[in-house]
Amino acid sequence: MGTDRSVVYYQPVADLETVTVQGLEALVRWDHPERGFIGPDKFIPVAETTGIVGAIGAWVLGQACRDVAAMGSRWPPLWVSVNVFLTTLRKVGLKIAIDHFGTGYSSLGALRYLPVDTLKIDRSL
Repeated sequence: MGTDRSVVYYQPVADLETVTVQGLEALVRWDHPERGFIGPDKFIPVAETTGIVGAIGAWVLGQACRDVAAMGSRWPPLWVSVNVFLTTLRKVGLKIAIDHFGTGYSSLGALRYLPVDTLKIDRSL
């Protein structure tokens, strides 16, 4: 289940009102030598029990960053979503900040479950 057989695909996320691509969602698939592409619903539980889920998340995050950098100005997405455990981000040395807190689906109660380093409150509050 190593990253040498993993592939990251990008699914566009569009605004249906403006019909414009707003960003990308990074999706990882495992290219099994005999069974073909296997979705995360099958290999993530195994990765969790074997303790390699953090390494997979770090690899997907790194690959997404490399791919976006390679896109350059040809097609810069506004954002790229990568599903990783928040503890994975800490293990690779990243800090987590929430910007414009208080807009959209913000919840003060949910903050206690998030390992946030910085919280920037929206001016509207």
